[in-house]
Amino acid sequence: MSQLNLPIKIDFSFSKNQALIENSIIIAFLLFGLVGILHHEMWRDEFQAWLLARDSASLIELFHNMQYEGHPGLWHLCLYGLSRITHNPLIMQIFHLSVSVIIVSLIVKFSPFSPLHKFLLSFGYYFFYEYTIISRNYNLGILFIFLFCIIYLKNKVKPILIATVLALMANANVFAFILSFAFALTLIDNFYSQIKANKFNKQKFLTSLLILFSGWGLSLLQIIRLSISQEQVIRPIKSSAKPIQSSVSFFQEIKLAGSTFTDIWRSYVPIPFHLNNEFWNSNILIDNSMNTPTIADISLNTMIAALASLAILLISIKLLCQNRLILTIYLLGTASILTFNYLIFRGEMRHQGHLFILFIACLWILKKLLLNKYKFTYKQQFINQFITVILSIHLLAGVHAYSVDLLYPFSVGRETAQYIQENDLDHLIIVGQKDTQAAVISGYLGQQIYYPERGEFGSFWTVQTKMKDIKMIAGLIRDHPNDTLLVLTYKLKSDSVFPPDINITELKHFVKPTIETYESSFYIYIAREIEPNLDNQNSDQ
Repeated sequence: MSQLNLPIKIDFSFSKNQALIENSIIIAFLLFGLVGILHHEMWRDEFQAWLLARDSASLIELFHNMQYEGHPGLWHLCLYGLSRITHNPLIMQIFHLSVSVIIVSLIVKFSPFSPLHKFLLSFGYYFFYEYTIISRNYNLGILFIFLFCIIYLKNKVKPILIATVLALMANANVFAFILSFAFALTLIDNFYSQIKANKFNKQKFLTSLLILFSGWGLSLLQIIRLSISQEQVIRPIKSSAKPIQSSVSFFQEIKLAGSTFTDIWRSYVPIPFHLNNEFWNSNILIDNSMNTPTIADISLNTMIAALASLAILLISIKLLCQNRLILTIYLLGTASILTFNYLIFRGEMRHQGHLFILFIACLWILKKLLLNKYKFTYKQQFINQFITVILSIHLLAGVHAYSVDLLYPFSVGRETAQYIQENDLDHLIIVGQKDTQAAVISGYLGQQIYYPERGEFGSFWTVQTKMKDIKMIAGLIRDHPNDTLLVLTYKLKSDSVFPPDINITELKHFVKPTIETYESSFYIYIAREIEPNLDNQNSDQ
């Protein structure tokens, strides 16, 4: 007897609830992110890339102006296009938020993590604050990292597409450039598998290599220009010719290496030491070493952070060891970043965060690979709890950082610029000192200002120049019949060194506790030349 073709009843309730949760995470992230960037006061490093793009007349000039950046120029190229639409820097923040929303959407829609882990990750410190509210080039690199995860996990690996994503990744920032080398191991593995299966495609192999090496070469060319222009970027290696100092030098190197190793702790456990406006780039262990015991001139807290870093590394290895390729990528990427931090540039949380991003990307790939073969189960219960605890810490740190950014100004630069605009002072000649901080004023006003350090009008800052005496602008004040506006990061002394024919009047000052402590004060002065008293001159004659 033939079987009846009965209709199959499918329960869509789970998929509908999952879609609702995922969409809610994305919408909530967008709304909170929008509130965050509209409230956030941008600081000099955010404005640096914007001003370079805004005030470069061509792409060739942009490439020339970027010679002191130390980063590849994909972010600057994006800003160059945006600055041709408007000179309002808000467009940069909106674009940056858009990239972050795409990143969170990729996490929510494509990652194999649980809904809880997706939520915790999306609103964690890096994605919710550091790489969203602060507009820098780092979220572009993360976007390409997660795009790589998605493309690599497709049923059929497309080496040309992977090579393209890796090339773009390498041009996002220095740390994404480093990680692109580690992820390139997947291409080597893919072509090795093709050779073993007699399916090697020489044309795709050569095309992939051409794309990848072109991306690496272009990025490296832009990165090393900084070291060429400064003639030295790697820390001087201490000479071993003096045996008396050799032991001291060796100890200092060991101490520095151990301190660099704690970057793992800082990256995975971003709990700040300060809860007020000074929280940024602080860590509960590493920055709490002033009154703690020391052993061999190393604080006990630093030692604890180093041991905690080792524990985190071992747990991560235990989790990722189920796939040799993924484990190799993780170890190579982690070692490369730590080596870079040790030899060249230690960096801050935004740089060290790439260690955590690498772990998430490797976990993403591993979990998806195992799901495609059999149900993914952890061998040990504490590993799943480890991930939940780490992501929960990131959630608390992210919400805290976001909240503090709402309560405290990141920089008083925006408020200073608003005062200048509201009082119709932006038509005057504006002198800014110190140039690195005063660049914020140029960014918000949308115009160039005069930098005494460089003796010319400009916007972005190039290299650290020695701050010159403010009295050198006396000639500039005399040459212009209108008043000159001084926007300084310090208060002028009552016994000003200006010549007696120059009158200085303070209009306003902004001194507040800020998140970026170097931009906590601006003083606004009006400078004018005193007209000679003709009546006194005639009486003297």
